[in-house]
Amino acid sequence: MKIVGYTDPLTVEPGQSVSVMVSSVADRFRARLVELTGSEVNQETGELSALSRPIPGDLGVWEEHQGRAQELHPGSYAFIPDVTTTSLGTIMMTAWIYPTLIAAGPQTVMSVGEQGREGFDLGLSADGLPGIRIWKSGAVVEDFSLDMKVSERSWYFIAAGIDAGTRQVTLASWPREEWPGDQGGTVLCSANPVAIAERSSLTIAACSLAGDRPERCFNGRVADPTIIGRRLNASELREVWASRVPPRGSEVMGTWDFYPELGQTSLVRDTSGRGGHGRAVNMPARGIPNHRWLGQEVDFRLATTEYTAAHFHEDDLDDAAWDVDYAIDLDDAIPSGLYAVELAAGDAVDIIPFFVRPKESHQRIALLIPTFTYLAYGNEQQLGDPNGTTRREFEASGGDFSSYPSQAEDKYAIDNRILSNYDTHSDGSGVFYSSRLRPLVNLRPHYRFPYLRQGLGGPHGLPADLQLISWLRHEGYDFDVITDEDLHREGVDLLRHHDVVVSGTHAEYWSAEMLDGVHAFLTSGGRFMYLSGNGFYWVTQLDPEGSHTIEVRRWGHSSGTWETDPGEWYHSFTGELGGIWRFRGRASQRFAGVGYSAIGLSEGRPFRKVAEVPHGLEWVFDGVQDDQFGDYRSSVTGRGAAGWELDRHDPGLGSPVSAFLLATASEFPRDYHRVVEDTVHHPVPEMNDPLVRADLVLQTYPNGGAIFSASTIGWCAVLQHNEHDNDVARVTRNVIERFLSDAQLVAD
Repeated sequence: MKIVGYTDPLTVEPGQSVSVMVSSVADRFRARLVELTGSEVNQETGELSALSRPIPGDLGVWEEHQGRAQELHPGSYAFIPDVTTTSLGTIMMTAWIYPTLIAAGPQTVMSVGEQGREGFDLGLSADGLPGIRIWKSGAVVEDFSLDMKVSERSWYFIAAGIDAGTRQVTLASWPREEWPGDQGGTVLCSANPVAIAERSSLTIAACSLAGDRPERCFNGRVADPTIIGRRLNASELREVWASRVPPRGSEVMGTWDFYPELGQTSLVRDTSGRGGHGRAVNMPARGIPNHRWLGQEVDFRLATTEYTAAHFHEDDLDDAAWDVDYAIDLDDAIPSGLYAVELAAGDAVDIIPFFVRPKESHQRIALLIPTFTYLAYGNEQQLGDPNGTTRREFEASGGDFSSYPSQAEDKYAIDNRILSNYDTHSDGSGVFYSSRLRPLVNLRPHYRFPYLRQGLGGPHGLPADLQLISWLRHEGYDFDVITDEDLHREGVDLLRHHDVVVSGTHAEYWSAEMLDGVHAFLTSGGRFMYLSGNGFYWVTQLDPEGSHTIEVRRWGHSSGTWETDPGEWYHSFTGELGGIWRFRGRASQRFAGVGYSAIGLSEGRPFRKVAEVPHGLEWVFDGVQDDQFGDYRSSVTGRGAAGWELDRHDPGLGSPVSAFLLATASEFPRDYHRVVEDTVHHPVPEMNDPLVRADLVLQTYPNGGAIFSASTIGWCAVLQHNEHDNDVARVTRNVIERFLSDAQLVAD
């Protein structure tokens, strides 16, 4: 992309400021503020076009800015700015490591010194040999390695020391378990003296030579990195290895512990007592078992000494840290809504959305924008992974990926290796964290998810939600915009200003705070319209320190694209169990009357009313003449109001007696299949699987509260069919009107 950017924050109030970060290959670029007003569907082809308009006033007028390229520097590491590193010119470093990608090339585990000064680092060579590099004035002058290659996904103790007096270098490495052919040892080498400063900086899992830019990033886990003020001999090192714990005593200059500090996600604590604390950069994975883990406890809060490791990756990126190009100061009177910064440099354009929530006045209807789901999918590139779950499903549906990646946004994400919670790191481990402080190139109003409509592309996330916004505006409904971050922080207090809250088209990622807020809203008489499929599904948390990063841990018998390693199931942000809410006793059937049931990527199906609509709920279908409805062209699946991801009514999973089944979509193509959590063995795909269906449900709550569940991502994709004159639109309108009225929902 010739021009690309992001904003901070993503959600803002009137009167506040939005910072805009831009990278442009052109020397100058233009920018203006627009309102995203919806989308327009081509009735012949199903193609979608986003609609926007410049906002009134100066901010809506093109303004020119100085342009320059800003780079992304992925790679996680820990930085200790000030630590005592030597005594009388002697220093030793030790650590336990668990390499996961030796093929990535030379990698640094610990690096002492600063750019342009003397220092040395302990790490692995391109062949996976533990070694030490000595450098002066920023240049490597000597390089020593053990002739003992480490293996991937095994724990090793490694150590390196320099004695300036004897001019000797000590290297050592032993595996946690010594097997024939995988035994360690020590070696002594002669070296030129190096003047190591008494106090210096320490970088863990990257090289200090690069200053604040990570280089030679380590891929794998690191535990108990330690600096000692004297060189240990072979016997002493062997004792440290055998003890499995860091060395202690007055000669220890620092030992760093990556155990998750709840509420302080960037803190790296020095446990030696010397106070040399530091910070983690680019969010390495925490809550990770170390070399002492026995497998008897999987909750890091109950085994603190066994969870001192962190998993570092060369492609972690929590904060792009770009310079601010300019700021937008919003007027106090700007209406709540969806807005975007429109950037232009020559023929290159980027449109960066953000959301304005209400400050004081409130509409009766609120649209809950699923920003946690936006972040989880942000920069997704599964289709480029031959082993990716989505690619396999895409192929099964007859899709053609030969032209992927054809969009500039996909190319940018792939070239810069910026990942979503659906992707895996270069070492194959799952991506736990996703941040908004970097370009989210598929969070664009014009973006098309490439695997929809058999490879023709279709709207998902924000572009799909613009279809819902178009329909709301067409029907004349005024609404406020609120977001997942708002709901997570404020709970029911955010919702109580509104009579009806409408979900986005794919509201999949939820924190406990969000679920509690909506439940309290419903039980106090609020009405909720769940116009989504596969919602209320993954346990999600927001970084309590930075508030810009979500965390997801996929594990167990659930429908995901990767799975965490054993012992990594608990969130490092909060300590709570990850996975899906169903396995936390909060299946969404108990909450919304329906829950995730099936997925497919080929054409969808229409709904059919139940044989007898429950007495008192006939109003849902006012104006709907036929038993079958929704057999229309769809911008998401090609055809059908029910498609892609489907939810079902199921008393066995908690759908209560007050959850009334109104209609069902079934008989899906063979590539649609039930979710993994509904299988106990490898099933043979079958036509008309009873669990492959979408159920239209209305569930009532005490005090007049209610939730209407459309149960499919495809519902809003057909609202604009026939210029908004169709039965899916009629049902949606009937429910909103009844939810806004004082009329009784269900007959006594």
